[in-house]
Amino acid sequence: MAQLLHLDPGLQPERNWLAWRRTLVSLVVASALLVRWLPYHSLMTCGLWLLMVSCACLIGMSLQRRYRLQCGYLNREHAVPALGSILALTAAMQVISMTCLMVILGGF
Repeated sequence: MAQLLHLDPGLQPERNWLAWRRTLVSLVVASALLVRWLPYHSLMTCGLWLLMVSCACLIGMSLQRRYRLQCGYLNREHAVPALGSILALTAAMQVISMTCLMVILGGF
């Protein structure tokens, strides 16, 4: 991302790129911490780990495409929110948090 793909430095799609990058790092760190629970809890923890790692991988693979799309939206002056990605990540976070609660409170 050395070259700016948009003409307006005030709109900065780099901020959105950094926000998705922070989400990616948070998922990787949380999944690394979850590895410590694997010997003590059931296969539910393994499934939770796989969900977190797969979300992180999907976000990582789509970062550059997101940046290019947002720059194109800025150049055309017509922005479209990524509702599918936002809803999918929200659903994944709901599943992750509910599963963590079940593991912690239920002793699974």
